[in-house]
Amino acid sequence: MALLVPNTIPMGETNLTAGTTKIGEIDPAALPTSGPDAAGKLCNKVPGGVLITDLTFSIKKGTAASVEVEGVPTGVTFSNATAHVNGLSMGGNVCLGYTLKSLSGDTSGANLICNVTPSYKDQVAGAVHEVNALPLYELSALNDMARNGTAEVYHRGVLLFVANADPDQLLCGLTGSLSFPAGVDATIESVHLREADGDPVTPVQGSHSSTSFEFSGFPGVKPKESCRVLVLFTAPLEGKSLRATITGSFTSP
Repeated sequence: MALLVPNTIPMGETNLTAGTTKIGEIDPAALPTSGPDAAGKLCNKVPGGVLITDLTFSIKKGTAASVEVEGVPTGVTFSNATAHVNGLSMGGNVCLGYTLKSLSGDTSGANLICNVTPSYKDQVAGAVHEVNALPLYELSALNDMARNGTAEVYHRGVLLFVANADPDQLLCGLTGSLSFPAGVDATIESVHLREADGDPVTPVQGSHSSTSFEFSGFPGVKPKESCRVLVLFTAPLEGKSLRATITGSFTSP
């Protein structure tokens, strides 16, 4: 990343997990009338090193003119305090520099909150889908249920990363339910169980309703290993939050 120039606010290095991550908070009193830039670095620390293909930057209590990301030829402009950067290839532990250009606050006087939400690509029957994700779910026979959420989901689906944290037993079944945000007309369209590397799990028995799903009859996930659940929606969530609860079933090897 290039050296910071005067009037550029240093944002430091931020590790991206699966969902929305706060990258900085800026006092509007520090912004001159012209509006400065802010620059930092993002590193892919998503479980399993899943490839990040897109980034959505959002700013609360303010906005910016554009965002530049290392490796992307041109900057992306903000619209409604949101900018979508497409065409990235951030593998596990890859770091990229970014610059938010010409920041400005709103009239509230509150600090600007800068967030970023990574996106991923997955295929179903040859069709490529861009999806967001929720933070890691760690399940065991004694702690077999977990609830997670993320502040911003932009696309028509999410990945749910599930790890078998039990030291002895196999994870042999999964049920889940999604809490869709109010005001969004979206339901579950389809669900797909994946290996940790993204390959489809076979054989598997799966079913879903408008807000819940279930998987059984698949080879057990071994201790310290993981899997993914791809959930596709009937409509995008357009930056709204999402919560999901997952329960696991366990059996001895």
